[in-house]
Amino acid sequence: MPIDPVILLAEEIRELEKQIHAAIKHEGAYDRDGMEAVNRKVERLRILYADLLETSPTSALGAGELIRFAADRLPFAQGRYAGHLTRIAERLAAGQRQQADLIWLRAVAEALGEESGAARGGNRTARLLALAVKGMALPVVVWRAAMPRHAPRRDPRILLAGPGEIAPAPFVPRRF
Repeated sequence: MPIDPVILLAEEIRELEKQIHAAIKHEGAYDRDGMEAVNRKVERLRILYADLLETSPTSALGAGELIRFAADRLPFAQGRYAGHLTRIAERLAAGQRQQADLIWLRAVAEALGEESGAARGGNRTARLLALAVKGMALPVVVWRAAMPRHAPRRDPRILLAGPGEIAPAPFVPRRF
């Protein structure tokens, strides 16, 4: 199974952000070439974020990454949602999908989308959360190899008793 494209984008974004922070922290005299390199990295970062807004996750892990990005980028007025979003992302990273989280996440995405209105194409955080909802709601595939090879044989003496009646315990010889 191929890796979720959101996870790849998230790793690339985080690495590029680290490089930008390291380049800016570099103490010393102003270096025009260095600052132009930072500007190119920032432009690349903008492109990656635009790609992230267009990429649907294919797993719960990818949905968790989108939720982390949304939680980190909430404005102060909506900061009350950040802690809950982070806990949902942690549960998704651990492989736990809960229906209550999905319902709450849908409501928050709709509320944030309505809050921003149609200005500038909608709220980016709401778009990230809407994509996360799609990835979180995808069904999990369980392979047939995980199922027992055959059904256990039934004891006909138990079936003869009929429904609701207690059948005598089958005789099982002991081995010493």
